[in-house]
Amino acid sequence: NADGEGALYAELGRLARGESIEIIESSVPAPNPNATMGATDNLDRMDSITAEMVAIAAELGESEELDVGAKQIMSGWDAWEPEPVETEAAASRGRRRTVGDIIGLLVGIYGSKELFINEYRTMLAQKLLTKANYDTEREMHTLELLKLRFGEMSLHNCEVMLKDFADSKRANANIKTAAGASASDKDRQASEILTQSPVEATIVSSLFWPAFSSEVADF
Repeated sequence: NADGEGALYAELGRLARGESIEIIESSVPAPNPNATMGATDNLDRMDSITAEMVAIAAELGESEELDVGAKQIMSGWDAWEPEPVETEAAASRGRRRTVGDIIGLLVGIYGSKELFINEYRTMLAQKLLTKANYDTEREMHTLELLKLRFGEMSLHNCEVMLKDFADSKRANANIKTAAGASASDKDRQASEILTQSPVEATIVSSLFWPAFSSEVADF
């Protein structure tokens, strides 16, 4: 074994670890807004999701965002050997893996399922808190796929985070709803100020979100 101590694997894992979660997220196919769920579709739901996850794996394997080190890891880290001199067709054998293999390898890079999910949760929090709108369809789609791989309980925190975001959208919309005609002049004036205000709040369940850095605002 040319890499008996795993030094090459450890180094490439360090290089790939920082962006692997982002690659998974960006590689998930966007949900089809025109799709409908009929009565017989439920019977084939698992098959269709499996096919979609295999498509995710294919995109991950061919993504141009992956550097050379990450591609080497994902094409056979557990049986590494010097690259043989082969034809292009032979060299490309086995590069396409199921999404379970791909995510399994990335879990191996992070060291455990818990570390992988925690990194995903941190990335999800950053995405939600920097969003310019409340559209979370893609994030919900990705979460549902990951729940199939890791189980619902493992991703419960992420589910609560997305619910917090949806609840915040609803709360902000209610706050900015114009006062009715029967409201007093004072209430209508306050309602107008809130309606025109660009300020919005995101209400989070702190026990389920990653820890935020402490910042003191200067007023």
